[in-house]
Amino acid sequence: MKWIFIVIGFVFITGCDFQKRQADLDKKMNKLNQREAVLALKEQQMEIKEQQLSEKEKILDSTTHVVNDSLLRSHKRIEGGWRVDMLCTQTNCAGSAVGDVKTEYWNITVAGNDVTVNARSNRALSKRYTGSFAGNLLTLTADQDTAEVYAMIEVHLQQSTDKEMDGERVVTQASGCQILYSLSLKRE
Repeated sequence: MKWIFIVIGFVFITGCDFQKRQADLDKKMNKLNQREAVLALKEQQMEIKEQQLSEKEKILDSTTHVVNDSLLRSHKRIEGGWRVDMLCTQTNCAGSAVGDVKTEYWNITVAGNDVTVNARSNRALSKRYTGSFAGNLLTLTADQDTAEVYAMIEVHLQQSTDKEMDGERVVTQASGCQILYSLSLKRE
């Protein structure tokens, strides 16, 4: 009878220790999954930066790219202040809904093919975008120091008239979910 109590006690003690080890292992797996999500986002950002550098190299190499002066002049016409109305058209992120509306005011500067945008919301600098033209398409990405934590933001714009542009803004969170906004820009 004494041996039965010893065996039951041994099973009980090792069972409790197993649950504790399982909980510790679950915590470590969650932490590892979070790190993997952050690394995946950084990989995406590096790929975008590599593409931008490749495009800039092509522009600088005069044997592979001929600069069209009229195209550069038309790019200069977008400089200045713009009111940006954003409408959420698709999302799979918690805390975001289709139909959400945001308004920002952008100050756009152009230097050759390079574009810089200072975005303001409620009179405070909210984001800074940098990018370049590929033909008539303007592609911008948000600088990491002004973007939402662990989010990658990319904007694609086309000028429809001298006073209007339209396009889209894609926000990719570290978790992988995305928010797609339709953009309508009007010159201030």
